[in-house]
Amino acid sequence: MSNEPRKLGLLPLISLVVGSMIGGGIFSMPADMAQDAGSGAALIGWALTGVGVIMLALTFQSLANRLPSLDNGIVRYAETGFGRFVGFISAWGYWLANMITIVASSVLLFGALDYFIPVFDGGNNVLAIVCASLLVWLLHSLQLSGIREATLVHIVTTMAKLIPILVFIAALATVFHSPTFIADLWKTAAEAAGSPIRFTDIGSQVKQAMFITVWAFLGVEGAVVLSGRAKRKSDVGKATVIGLIGTLVLYMLVSLLSYGAMSRAALASLPTPSAAYVLEAAVGKWGAVLINAGLIVSLLGLLLGMSLLSAETLYVAGKQKLMPAWLSGENKNGAPKGALWMTTGSVQLFLILVVTASSTYHALYLVATTAALMPYLLSSLFLVKTAIGGKAYATQNSPGESPLWSGPRKRELAYGAAATLYSLFLLYAAGLTNLLYVCMLYTLGLAFYSFSGREKGIRAMYEPAEAFAASAIIVLGLYSAIQFISGHAG
Repeated sequence: MSNEPRKLGLLPLISLVVGSMIGGGIFSMPADMAQDAGSGAALIGWALTGVGVIMLALTFQSLANRLPSLDNGIVRYAETGFGRFVGFISAWGYWLANMITIVASSVLLFGALDYFIPVFDGGNNVLAIVCASLLVWLLHSLQLSGIREATLVHIVTTMAKLIPILVFIAALATVFHSPTFIADLWKTAAEAAGSPIRFTDIGSQVKQAMFITVWAFLGVEGAVVLSGRAKRKSDVGKATVIGLIGTLVLYMLVSLLSYGAMSRAALASLPTPSAAYVLEAAVGKWGAVLINAGLIVSLLGLLLGMSLLSAETLYVAGKQKLMPAWLSGENKNGAPKGALWMTTGSVQLFLILVVTASSTYHALYLVATTAALMPYLLSSLFLVKTAIGGKAYATQNSPGESPLWSGPRKRELAYGAAATLYSLFLLYAAGLTNLLYVCMLYTLGLAFYSFSGREKGIRAMYEPAEAFAASAIIVLGLYSAIQFISGHAG
């Protein structure tokens, strides 16, 4: 069991939230956004995303404050509200999202190193994967030394990664050219590059922009996931909201200021990490050096943060008997050893697949983003169910006040409903290809779920509706695997 010195205070929790959200995404955002959206669509997308992701943060804050006994909430919320199978769906999807993020970030890390040592071919050749493998196993060893020790390293890297981001924002604010920003408000990348100009579907651009921004906020629930290791339960909600608002402002500035520094066509054609080349155009070569160096530090912190979240998710799922019991084992330092071994081993396998399948950072983060959406949706639905049920609010009503319309209950019902709609829209925006890839990975997870049921002696693993859902996942997963192997996926 973990002892009191290993508990986390407010600053480590905020650091975990910020550090898990600010990784490689902010440094690749200028080109990623410009490829799918003009500056006007990006502005609308960020505004809608800001509302949606704040509703998600308030959902996690409300659940953490309302039900503090549900440690490591993103797993427990789904299980408590909707049963074992749905709890597994949430846990496996969240673990997949974080695990694939580790893989994507490893590719991007060695792509950044390629700027200084041009031998890594953008981060996905054999040498890059060998070096990435050594790095993830080194982080694995660090985490086995204890959660608190790993989190202290994470705080340092989080502080360090903010320096190049703040320099980027300050530099681009001085060179911002409003006519450049306005010129490509609604154009597609092809039109901006010189193809015949036509008025495009603004809604489609906004949809793509919103889906891209989700990648920026994976990790907003980090404090909730590690709530079981927090010193004070009240810090969990505070860390979530403080970390989210600060990160949202930084991401918006990096993305939108870039449209005023370069044309959309130029932005869309930049290599990863595109922020390095935007700053290089603004201030000279030292700008690219600073961003690439900052990206390396940022990704090291992100890899550590995502490893912590991935392992903790499996650890809690093992404790709740949603996954095999060996995943709930701890070593003498209180680190979740079984979950760490499974996470690092899976990352290693995917790194090998990166080379054999020639996967890119962009393709990996789209799948990771899609996998995270189901846990977000289920947590939002659980808040709606909690607010409608009313038991958690019974002691807060004024004399004679209707429980249904008490102030906190109305607010939190609104948070949950808004976050639910936001999550559903993002699942639609994810697209069929990414959803099929996630089904393929869920099919593998069902084997772990079935094993945990036999381990616990459960004969009837699935209710009728759950059996139908599991069957659909398997059919879609097998179809996706056939398409992938035959080279027709995408």
